[in-house]
Amino acid sequence: MLVKSYIQVMPILKEISNEAKRKCYDDAMKIIDDFCAINNIKKPKISLLDNKKCDSKGYYQPTTKRIYVLPKNCSVPTKKPGFSWSYPGYKADVTPFGVLLHEFGHYMHYIYYRPEYSALAKNEKVSSYEPNEGERIAETFKLFLGNPDLLKKICPLRYKLMIKSGLKPVIKKSWQKVLENAHPDFHNAINNRISS
Repeated sequence: MLVKSYIQVMPILKEISNEAKRKCYDDAMKIIDDFCAINNIKKPKISLLDNKKCDSKGYYQPTTKRIYVLPKNCSVPTKKPGFSWSYPGYKADVTPFGVLLHEFGHYMHYIYYRPEYSALAKNEKVSSYEPNEGERIAETFKLFLGNPDLLKKICPLRYKLMIKSGLKPVIKKSWQKVLENAHPDFHNAINNRISS
């Protein structure tokens, strides 16, 4: 109930002013459109919000079946990793791209839940943000939509489960191609994780 009343005072954002964040958001929207089309899934309602008092980057509200993204709270893609390691298609991604795909994962969890989602391997982690089943599912969807080859490499059981559940990925490129414009440190970190 708190979330519902909170949303009512949040002004809707008409435009994302930051060009990098706009591209991230538009790219994620295209992937969601294509994913819904090839998997025969009804696209959720998605709104951009502007609220300086909210710490959230985005959230899914089950009662309205709506995804909210707060671009001002999202990151821009990291140019050189150091303190921040956020990049579209990388396992850690709090750009509008990753936030929107993550929240879409919550939508899939609530609306198109399949019992096999509960079987997502707990010993395979997409990212460090997986405190419960819902977040495991959302993080898995984030990568399944944004960089399925990377999910296949770092969490093969999760990737197989998504395919076994009948879902088809949109992106067919290798993880290296998806991240071709990312700093080499992203590639090195992935190669280290794959080899360990």
